[in-house]
Amino acid sequence: MRRPIEKEAQFLSDSCEKEVGKEVALRGVPESALVAKYGKRQFSAIPCFVAVQACGKKRRIDNAKKSKDNQATQYT
Repeated sequence: MRRPIEKEAQFLSDSCEKEVGKEVALRGVPESALVAKYGKRQFSAIPCFVAVQACGKKRRIDNAKKSKDNQATQYT
């Protein structure tokens, strides 16, 4: 039996889908597709987390610091 997705993970997934709907982001792809296209360890994923504001509103925050992305990172 599949374990239900956690509420925060569902929120993150939904927020990404909203961006796809607004045409400001591309649809997510499985890691296997990235490996097939770019090769192992030849792409960078940016982890994200849910932040809850004082008013209770949730926001998705991209955590570039955790993935070691910074101003010196250059994508080609």
